[in-house]
Amino acid sequence: MVEYYYQQVVSGQFNDMDHVLNEIDQVTKEDIVRVANQVELDTVYFLTAEDGGESHE
Repeated sequence: MVEYYYQQVVSGQFNDMDHVLNEIDQVTKEDIVRVANQVELDTVYFLTAEDGGESHE
């Protein structure tokens, strides 16, 4: 809850929890698919064992 109210203060947008939950309920599958299709890969990490470390291949 603290984080929720902190974000409101920082953004200058003050909405009660019922309003926020109502907006979340309005999100459709199509909204999620549309946004997911806009995601672009930025960075790829390869995790490896250090010298002498145990490898789990």
